[in-house]
Amino acid sequence: MSIYGTDYEMFPDLDLTFTEMTNSEDVLIQDAYKRLTTPSGSINPAGGQFWDINTLDLKEYLGDTMSGFKLQAMKARISSIFSTESRYDIKCEVSFSKSVLTVVLNMFPSNDTRVIRMVFTLKDSNVYFERVK
Repeated sequence: MSIYGTDYEMFPDLDLTFTEMTNSEDVLIQDAYKRLTTPSGSINPAGGQFWDINTLDLKEYLGDTMSGFKLQAMKARISSIFSTESRYDIKCEVSFSKSVLTVVLNMFPSNDTRVIRMVFTLKDSNVYFERVK
């Protein structure tokens, strides 16, 4: 078992078997991904069980025009979602340019010096995700 817990693989482009994963980084990445792609207050979302109702669905921002105020509010909301997390700290950056919203999430695991960097990009009616190494 990972020091951060276990989870089930859920990225459709990586693994459709929902096999148990124990890699520490993967567990944290999946956790953060679900927190930012699950509708707020969803106890039992369509994709399966989720243990936290303090979430934000970035899809809600598709097609939205983001003012400086909205960007700051989004950054504060994302920070509050992760504020009680004890396995890692986060720092997030949000930007909006040429109709593209970008959310960069830097995760700092509690017992590791390596930063895990995730980028969510909202454009073309889709939310794109990538792990930056």
